[in-house]
Order: sequence, then structure tokens, then C-alpha cells
Amino acid sequence: MCENISYILNKHAHYFTVHGDINYNQLIDCESFYCLPALLLAAANISDIDLDDAANNIHSFTFDEKNNHWVITDGNSNCLPVITESIEQFLSDWQL
Repeated sequence: MCENISYILNKHAHYFTVHGDINYNQLIDCESFYCLPALLLAAANISDIDLDDAANNIHSFTFDEKNNHWVITDGNSNCLPVITESIEQFLSDWQL
């Protein structure tokens, strides 16, 4: 099975991988990248941090098909459910 992975940087300079289907047309003020290294380079540049720090601060959103909801995983492998009606709106607005 081939997994659909997206690489997104939002208007708040937060960046993440998204494992699952999203509608790019519904993302607001977000930039998508073709691969993880391109996302990390852009994130490092916009945040004025080095690439290692960018790689250590990435979050991942994954659609849990078994439970039919999105979850977020941080760099420490902590996993929490995401409560939202629109993952695209959530990603567009998300900030720590």
C-alpha cells in the first residue's frame, strides 16, 4: 500500500507532514512541498534555525482509518486525537 504524504508549511510558520488525504484547495495561506527535505529547508529559513532543529520540531498528522479521526504526533512520538470537522482548516490555522 502506498501512503499519501503531504508536506505543509502554514501562515504561522508551523510545518508538518500529513499522512492521509487532504484537499489542497481548502488550505488557506499554506505552502506545500514535494518532499520532506524541501519542507525542512523552508522551515529552517523562515524560522532562522538550523536543519537539525527543524527536523526535531516537526509534527505529523495522520488519519486513523480504524477510528475514523485524525491524530497528531510530535517529535517525541506522543500521539493525541485531533478534534475538527475540517483538517484543512485546522492545518491552516494551527499554531502551538
